[in-house]
Amino acid sequence: MVDATGRSGKLLNQLSIKTKIYDRLAARCVVYHRHANNDQRTLIESTENGWWYSAEIPGNKHVIMYFSDTDLPEYKSIKSFQEFCKQLNKTTHIKNTVSNKLEARDPIVYSFCAQSTQAERVADDNWLAVGDAAIAYDPLSSQGIWQALLGAEMASNTIIKEFTNNLIDLDYVHWISSQAKEYWKLHKGFYAQEKRWVNNQFWQRRQN
Repeated sequence: MVDATGRSGKLLNQLSIKTKIYDRLAARCVVYHRHANNDQRTLIESTENGWWYSAEIPGNKHVIMYFSDTDLPEYKSIKSFQEFCKQLNKTTHIKNTVSNKLEARDPIVYSFCAQSTQAERVADDNWLAVGDAAIAYDPLSSQGIWQALLGAEMASNTIIKEFTNNLIDLDYVHWISSQAKEYWKLHKGFYAQEKRWVNNQFWQRRQN
């Protein structure tokens, strides 16, 4: 059995395998329709209590996301498109991608979990976890997609070996562990670059 259910880890839950949750990061998101001459850059901008992400997506659309911790007042306040725009207008750069360039035809604010997590066990004799079910990365690290692809390849090799040898391949377990160590180095390095709001709770949690 393969758990590929993402952060929800449905199979792991059924097997009573615990997943360690390291933070409360989540995103508020609005999808805009863009004009042909829209700025095609991907932008990331940090603010006092989190960070913003702006990028093109397929279908002549553009996504803008605000990442913060779910227990912080600023994140909690964004429950409507109007409040999303209010917080967006506090940015310096991201707000400029919207003005006269993007149109919110369906002003819906979506919410997404973005926590860093790691399953306490990722494989045993008759099951393994892949992708975010095994280890989920902070989107700021830009690790999630390619690590999921690489992890899927490693997992498929593990499955083949187990069918052949009837033994769990520990290489996959060790690989997940090594990736976790490298990830936390990157995580610390990325968040350490922001020096303006070291006393704000969001940044303190990631820099201490």
